Amino acid sequence: MPHEGNRVDLGRERDISPVVEKPYPLPAPGCAKRNLRSRLAWQGWRLRPFPGPNYFLPAQNLRQGMGFNPPASLPADLLYHLTRDPVWSNLNTRVFQVKFAFSNNKQEPPGSLGFRSGARGTHSSRTMMLDELALLFSQRAFPNDIKKAVLEENILGKSTASGRSLSLQRLTELYCFDNSVPMFRVFTALCRRDPAALPQLALLMAVARDPLLRASARPVLGLASGSQLMRDVPRNAIASVVGDRMNEAVLDKVVRNTSSSWTKTGHLVGRTLKRRAHVRANQTAFAFALWLAHKAGFGGVELFDNGWVAALDLDSSSARALAERAHVAGLINFRKIGDAVELDLSPLDRMT
Repeated sequence: MPHEGNRVDLGRERDISPVVEKPYPLPAPGCAKRNLRSRLAWQGWRLRPFPGPNYFLPAQNLRQGMGFNPPASLPADLLYHLTRDPVWSNLNTRVFQVKFAFSNNKQEPPGSLGFRSGARGTHSSRTMMLDELALLFSQRAFPNDIKKAVLEENILGKSTASGRSLSLQRLTELYCFDNSVPMFRVFTALCRRDPAALPQLALLMAVARDPLLRASARPVLGLASGSQLMRDVPRNAIASVVGDRMNEAVLDKVVRNTSSSWTKTGHLVGRTLKRRAHVRANQTAFAFALWLAHKAGFGGVELFDNGWVAALDLDSSSARALAERAHVAGLINFRKIGDAVELDLSPLDRMT
């Protein structure tokens, strides 16, 4: 079935075979197999078990210039075992890179929809400012009278005019505050519909609009529940995005700010030592995640297996189950016709 607007044909269920990341038995410290898997996993690759004792990396993978940073999915107590020695392996089985991707195109999603890309982001100086956003929303200054509420009424309680102006600027960077932008219209409509979903909706919006927070997503989302977040892991991920534009002190500040944002949304717990906690996905936020994934170029079964959905701690199967609940709530159209599954996101656009 061809695509029609926001209508996406997911194919027949019996033909769907989504990639499932299964626990991989890690070899002993220093083993060449784990070294290769670690370097690939850092880039989002998931490998099937190695077939034998002798391996050589195919030429096409050599050309990709694999990084040597530790993966987010590796348990914290094994990070120090990683080696930087080049070890290659023969991948006679297929490799995949879907789970934590936020774009399915070679180019970044269009800025006209509300996405932001590049090497700069609000988290170089602030967190996701969830408390300030919630205050604006609770005082009914959202979304029409935000500028007046912040600058004139000082609803955020800033002591100086420059502080009020800077806060408004940072909030605008994260959440747009422009009714001409489709992402903001969908975001505000869903916030009004379900105020309890605000933290998860704000997270998705901030990830879409702040490349620094987006770079920190894989190190956090890839952690097993209860695992400690090692600061070097998100630091390396962010450094790979900004290059040499930031010095060590600024990078450390970005890590603190992004970790604080993930803590506000419930993905991390703890003050000094951050450990992974799983959140319960809100169906309204899930509908927004599907909308973002669709606009970012995902289609078919990949709509249920990408970074936007993973940000709500959903795997492909649980995402499908939640899609049925979102359909009942009138957020999306999700139905089965025989063996075919159809997803229609147009109700979200009609809400604006």
